[in-house]
Amino acid sequence: MSNQSIMTLIVSVFVSLILVACAGPDKLGSRHGDSTGHNTLHQTVDTTAGHADVADSGLDGQKAEQIIKAYRKDDGSAMNSSLVNKVGN
Repeated sequence: MSNQSIMTLIVSVFVSLILVACAGPDKLGSRHGDSTGHNTLHQTVDTTAGHADVADSGLDGQKAEQIIKAYRKDDGSAMNSSLVNKVGN
């Protein structure tokens, strides 16, 4: 046998194995995805959130203005420099 016929045989066997591996029965049944829904349901804290007619507490206008002004004035420095100095010690 020549090198080309050996290579052709190896490639054809490899392709055949790949096709056989993909041709099995469908392993995804009719309940596929149920576990995701089940986990989502049980990880939800309040399943009725958003359905009740509860007034939004909102934010007081004056408090909001103070918060925005403080945010805009902030220069990014820590209030207590020892917090930064003690990191890693």
